[in-house]
Amino acid sequence: MKLLLSYCLILVFLLFGLNAYGQDITTNPDINLMRKQLLDGMKNFSLESSSVEDFAKAIQNFRRQSEEYIDLKNRDCSGEFSTLTIKEDGLEKEQAKELSEEEIEACYSGLKNFEIQFTNQIFDMRKNYLSHLNKKQIASLEQTKLDVLADLEKKFKQSRSKPKSRRKKR
Repeated sequence: MKLLLSYCLILVFLLFGLNAYGQDITTNPDINLMRKQLLDGMKNFSLESSSVEDFAKAIQNFRRQSEEYIDLKNRDCSGEFSTLTIKEDGLEKEQAKELSEEEIEACYSGLKNFEIQFTNQIFDMRKNYLSHLNKKQIASLEQTKLDVLADLEKKFKQSRSKPKSRRKKR
């Protein structure tokens, strides 16, 4: 029984080793997923249901996430992250990720595009939120105007309906 179990374990390790041969595993976080989640979160943020405080917190959170992404992307573009290569014998070899000049240029270009896209989305969010608040304030102002006009009409009707006192002429 032990012998059968040992053979099974050896077979599993051999299959795993053959399957993993030459595969690279990058040790940096998935920054592409981070970028997508950040930009999607900004697009899907609900302006109507958030208070001024919630909106300010959301903007701060988006800025913090953006700074984290930019830091990771800068490190990625500079080749700071390493790659693990699993060899045939199961040993791992860590190598610095060397980027070609074209890869570096493309990486920084992608980072620049992200920063432009982020800036535009933050601007649009703020503009839309101010527009939303303005619409609410205008609606409140309109309602106040209607209330004042209704009160004036009511007062006018009351003053016209009061009987005039009749004085005797002398």
